[in-house]
Amino acid sequence: GSGSAFDEGAMTKDIFVFVEQRGGVVLQAGLQAISAASQLAAKTGGKVVAGMIGHDLATAAQRIDGTGASVVHVCDAEPLQNYNVLKYARALSGMIQKADPQIVLLAASFMGRDLAPRVAMRLEAGLATDCTEVDLEGGALIVKRPIYNGKAFSRVHFSSGRIQMASVRPNTFPMPTGGGAAERIAFSFTSDTVDDRQTTKEIVRTGGEEKDVTEASIV
Repeated sequence: GSGSAFDEGAMTKDIFVFVEQRGGVVLQAGLQAISAASQLAAKTGGKVVAGMIGHDLATAAQRIDGTGASVVHVCDAEPLQNYNVLKYARALSGMIQKADPQIVLLAASFMGRDLAPRVAMRLEAGLATDCTEVDLEGGALIVKRPIYNGKAFSRVHFSSGRIQMASVRPNTFPMPTGGGAAERIAFSFTSDTVDDRQTTKEIVRTGGEEKDVTEASIV
């Protein structure tokens, strides 16, 4: 047989979903990614684990209840009030290492597109962006993503020997249903002076009625 040096027991079979929120408002596409995760978890035999980053998250975290996620890791700290890619990437990477999933999903929103490559680099994970289909083949993630402005699709096969990470295109998966309350697990954020190279005072929405299309449907 083609034995692998990789120890299959090194990761759980769980699917981790980063659910984005801004100012206590949960991104709908983040919840939709839980539906994609539930499809995969049914095949891996693992559970769906969510993660949320920000400040004063008690109410936002309640949005995870009844979605099918059994656990939500909550990183709630005052320095995380506003999105900062350095702080969020460090918090999310640490949270994923603690959860030890096989697969990580997040919405392909502005924040998701910004965060995913940095987190993948920190975790030495495989990454595919803007995916419209997710599946499992031979114990590893395979995804379909549009190329050439949607005229064609490419299939990406991941290696099962590392964390497999994909950002999911908004509105390609339904809103999740089912499941009871998710267990809360606090993840503590420790500041690092390196993060302060970039500070976010406030988020200003510009451009009148034009919105980032990926953020058109916020809960």
